[in-house]
Amino acid sequence: MIALALIALALAESAGTLPGGSATVYGGLGLGSFHYGSSGKLRDRQWQGRAVFYGAVGLSERLQLSLDGPLAVNWVQEVPDIGPCPTDGYEGDYCDVTATAGEIGLHARYRLSPGPGLSAQLGLRTDAWNAGTRQRWTNAGLGTTSLVGSLIGGWGSAPWSFVGAAHYRLTFGRSVDAGLGEVDLPGDELSGSLQASYSPGLSYTLSLGGVARLWGVEYGEAYIDYYRLTPDRWASLAYRALRAEAKLSVPLGEAAGLHIALGRVLAAANGPRDITDISVGVHRYVPSLQGAPPGGS
Repeated sequence: MIALALIALALAESAGTLPGGSATVYGGLGLGSFHYGSSGKLRDRQWQGRAVFYGAVGLSERLQLSLDGPLAVNWVQEVPDIGPCPTDGYEGDYCDVTATAGEIGLHARYRLSPGPGLSAQLGLRTDAWNAGTRQRWTNAGLGTTSLVGSLIGGWGSAPWSFVGAAHYRLTFGRSVDAGLGEVDLPGDELSGSLQASYSPGLSYTLSLGGVARLWGVEYGEAYIDYYRLTPDRWASLAYRALRAEAKLSVPLGEAAGLHIALGRVLAAANGPRDITDISVGVHRYVPSLQGAPPGGS
């Protein structure tokens, strides 16, 4: 259920763009876990491992192009007499290990202000190849394609910096009629985040983000009667969550850094309420041929 558990809240944002001709790359590993299901009841623990890749290049002094995506492996640690595994009334591969490519995103960002203060971004995100396993408890995505529009603003002065971001995800869902009338699932999503960083040498970052699926059903009688046993059982839920993250970044010379982050869902409706996630990764900055310094990336 990684699509519900780890919906991107864009907690590690930047308000600027890379200098023209420069690039940055990032690679990391992460592990997440939760023990409560969408019903709010204790369930078999699910583990979610991933390898994450990100790359961005400055096409001009104000325009940046980026590509990101994970490889995901999700599995279940069964607890006797709790369920839902091995089946709990479901058929087929509901609790099988899922190993696949997760959602891939291609984003273009344009810096609207002379400094790094405000940027607009448009992205295309897809994991259409996961549609066939979207019904699993261990799914690694809902098999959808989306357009994501974002506004990202930054302010502050050294050693403090602050970033706020708002995102609207327009999802090209599947038309489903499970007894409550025809509807496109999953619904569009609205998300946002606030981030504060203190960087006297090392960088310490605290982030708070929220996401809401704008239509769907609440977990309850209608969901159980019409959607629970369908392939779109997760896409039909009106998922909402509030998540916090703490990150430590350690410089590795002038052009690289080590990043360690711990995230936790603080509250959720119609989805896991106890998701905890840890990640570690390294970035490398490749300066432009003109030797320009990094610019808000």
